[in-house]
Amino acid sequence: PKRSINTVYLDKEVKDGIINDIEEFIEDEAVYNQFGIPYKRTYLLEGTPGTGKTSLIFALASKLDMNISIFNFGPDIDDAIFMKAISTLPENSILLLEDVDALFVNRDSKSRSYITFSGILNTLDGVSRRHKLITFITTNYVDKLDSALMRPGRIDYIVHFDHASKEQIELMFNNFR
Repeated sequence: PKRSINTVYLDKEVKDGIINDIEEFIEDEAVYNQFGIPYKRTYLLEGTPGTGKTSLIFALASKLDMNISIFNFGPDIDDAIFMKAISTLPENSILLLEDVDALFVNRDSKSRSYITFSGILNTLDGVSRRHKLITFITTNYVDKLDSALMRPGRIDYIVHFDHASKEQIELMFNNFR
């Protein structure tokens, strides 16, 4: 079921900022094409576990009437399978890569997956990237992410999630009282 963006209790400035950024991206395809900029957008949601990262993604997908395609890196996944999966995502989909910090340490795979760090970078931002792809990456430990993944142009927008602020607590209280 769809989730209203009003059920996500972020500070207004943070919520409006990401909504405006996505809507602007969707409207600006011609500008990207005019300047030869890859038409893709990648968001990193990072911070304390259980603070609403995934909830925000579901609400944004609902607001934009988009599907969410979640990719899990398992033991049978290699670069070719990942690239093919991304290239065949349904139109009007958001790609979600959750807990990406658990995948690599110093560019070496921590899982039993055969995906390489280079394979992920090429699929998200290199020659294998997909046109018009909106990607959300989540992590609880941003400090564990490689600087090559974090560089501007690869990650376009970062939202930090922490314990509830006074504004968030007031929003929740007023909604549920």
